[in-house]
Amino acid sequence: MVSTRIVIGLAAFLLFLALGSGWLAFESSDSQYGYTTFDIGSAMGSVYGPCGCPPSNSSIDGRFWQVMVPLLVAPGALSFAFVAFPTALILAVVSLFRWKLMVVAGALSLLSGILWIVGVFIVQAQVVHGLDTWFGYGGRSVSSSVWAQAGAYIAIVSGVVLLAGYALSRMEILDSPID
Repeated sequence: MVSTRIVIGLAAFLLFLALGSGWLAFESSDSQYGYTTFDIGSAMGSVYGPCGCPPSNSSIDGRFWQVMVPLLVAPGALSFAFVAFPTALILAVVSLFRWKLMVVAGALSLLSGILWIVGVFIVQAQVVHGLDTWFGYGGRSVSSSVWAQAGAYIAIVSGVVLLAGYALSRMEILDSPID
């Protein structure tokens, strides 16, 4: 029989894969950009960190972050997903030793992925309108779009794996570790 720890290890691997994957994509009439959690974190750190400086890049990419960063910290789906994902990642690793925590890690992982996708869908119109307005003052027409990338979907799969693994452990189909 398969051990519960193998299922937890697979889910933790998927969460680490999601951590390095793209979570946000932005396309303008000029080019296309993909952002990982590290890109999002560095943009958040530059604006809300010790410097408190907005991105100084005057390109479409810099303007995108000037419009997007306040939406990431506004109360709602994106801010919850921004907190829930690292918590799920930490709990997935801890659940290797306390396997019953895998249900909490799975729920947080599932919620972070779903809420990220929903949140990006919600703020998409605001970002596009903000960029159109920003560049419209300069007399430049810009068409743009924003969407969620693979990282959020991988987090959802990891959450489903953790929740299914917990259910199968409780039904004694998987070997449950004693802890």
